[in-house]
Amino acid sequence: MSIAYIVSATRVLFIFVEAAKHHVDGGARIAIIANRCAPVAELVDALDSKSSVRKDVPVRVRPGAPTDFFSTMPVAGMPNSFHCGHDQGIASMYIRGFGALLLALSLFLPLKAYAGPALLFDPHKGTILYQEDMDALWHPASLTKLMTAYLTFEALRDGKLTLKSRIVTSKNANSQAPTKIGLPVGASMSADLALRALLVKSANDVAVMLAEAVAGSEPAFIKRMNKTAKRLGMRRSRFVNPNGLPDDRQITTARDMGYLARALIKDFPEYKHYLALPYVKIGKRRLRNYNKLLRTFEGADGMKTGFVCASGFNLVASATRDGRQLVAVVLGGRTGRQRNERAAKLLEHGFKRYTWRALFGKNIDKVTIQASLTEGAPNLRSTVCARRRVVRRKKRSKRKRTAKKKK
Repeated sequence: MSIAYIVSATRVLFIFVEAAKHHVDGGARIAIIANRCAPVAELVDALDSKSSVRKDVPVRVRPGAPTDFFSTMPVAGMPNSFHCGHDQGIASMYIRGFGALLLALSLFLPLKAYAGPALLFDPHKGTILYQEDMDALWHPASLTKLMTAYLTFEALRDGKLTLKSRIVTSKNANSQAPTKIGLPVGASMSADLALRALLVKSANDVAVMLAEAVAGSEPAFIKRMNKTAKRLGMRRSRFVNPNGLPDDRQITTARDMGYLARALIKDFPEYKHYLALPYVKIGKRRLRNYNKLLRTFEGADGMKTGFVCASGFNLVASATRDGRQLVAVVLGGRTGRQRNERAAKLLEHGFKRYTWRALFGKNIDKVTIQASLTEGAPNLRSTVCARRRVVRRKKRSKRKRTAKKKK
């Protein structure tokens, strides 16, 4: 659980306790964290339609004192520059204070705690609705292919490629590790089919094929990837291959993936269908999209999954409801199911509580980097892939037992 959210709930609890502690004889007046928490006092009042807060008591904020409920932490002791009058006794105050605490918990602590970084934001307004360690370095895995797709879309827009252009399999492309389509050296496919294979099947060989078609060579394409990343504001990302295969030098952050998702949405709306295809048909094979939210989450409309042992299960997911689009970035899921559930809960929570979240949320472009540049990306191999091996062994054992019973 993010410390920021624990702090948010603690602030409201602090207000409640201090209000009780500083109750004046007869319940005539209660001092409530005066020059720091006017928004909280308003939340408390909003809970009681029959509020008896005296309108003749002025609300005075100490000059220069922050009033942002999220960015300030109450200090010990009782400031004396702001008081809320209350004349209905200590019982009413307890009820209202407890109600404020419950409201804060429902607003700020709605999500189960998970290990990896996460981000939920409005790509059109830039408002962050939720974030946890969004600047922590992480291995992108196949989320890298979103950048490969972005540069391919640029080439299509600039006329360097068309959707009918033939993308040829080189020896370099053919040598890539799975997941792959596996065309022989010299074989080709259209750019249209290549994009489908890239974003649905997550084909590593096709990523290299597109890189070579767009920039002439894989090294030239990688330079373009990093140059574009800087232009888009992805300051903590570094690419060393176009497909996301394991390399300790290939890093990103949840925020940077959010920037890339926003660029895809805004710069290339004409190609958004490539990010939402439920399956791709190659020859006689019908290959389903790894992004299960496209089949299970109402309003889901695209983006990409990623996995290598070092990164765990990653996902960039977008969804639209009632004309409002949100993007969720989830990194480091221990399983694909956990990753999908977390992304779904983030999006669902964002749609249901958008007004409150947007009211207090900050702009993704204006929040300073929160993690140290010296921190490296973690390696989850021992956690994630050890678990996968255990699961595979159990499945094999179960199949063997079932086969013996049939005999």
